Amino acid sequence: MPIFGRTPKKCFDEFRDAIAPLLTKCISLTAHLRLIRVNDFERLLTIGEHGLKLDTVFGTLYLLVLQRLNVVEDKKHGYRLQTLAYAYRLQGTASRTESKPLLRWEYEKHQPRDTWPRNHMHAAATLSQNESELDLNKLHLPTGWVTLEEVIRFAIHELGHAPPVGDQWWELLVESERRFYTDFSGKGYS
Repeated sequence: MPIFGRTPKKCFDEFRDAIAPLLTKCISLTAHLRLIRVNDFERLLTIGEHGLKLDTVFGTLYLLVLQRLNVVEDKKHGYRLQTLAYAYRLQGTASRTESKPLLRWEYEKHQPRDTWPRNHMHAAATLSQNESELDLNKLHLPTGWVTLEEVIRFAIHELGHAPPVGDQWWELLVESERRFYTDFSGKGYS
């Protein structure tokens, strides 16, 4: 079931309250989550002014998180939260304007169906093929829906980031995923 609330603010607050503990306990104790008001029915989620610093086996990297959320009226519950877009960027600097992140996962709900995939990723890599080069930063490689939990799992397991809560990160992550799939998306968790 999606996030519902009697007011738009209640929907946004419930979302913030679900995400904030995951970020502070699994990525950084100082993670500062902001929901910037666009209008009464839309918010922009950002994490930290310069993203979240990750100390990895590959050196310092930064995770920048951006989500565009809105609420729509729901006759039964008042309002329902939905994600309009997300962008998760893994990069070597804290700059929000860096043009070539190492990896970026993106989704745009209103992406026209006759263009690239709504859910996709980019990589700062080039593949050589038959005397040509494929720039993976310019291609939109199709993905499924990528949750913030999956990106955090990648940062910890694959990049070697040490979560502030130590070994408890796994339980927190699984509980957050379960809550997202069971309580918010209605798709069930397996």
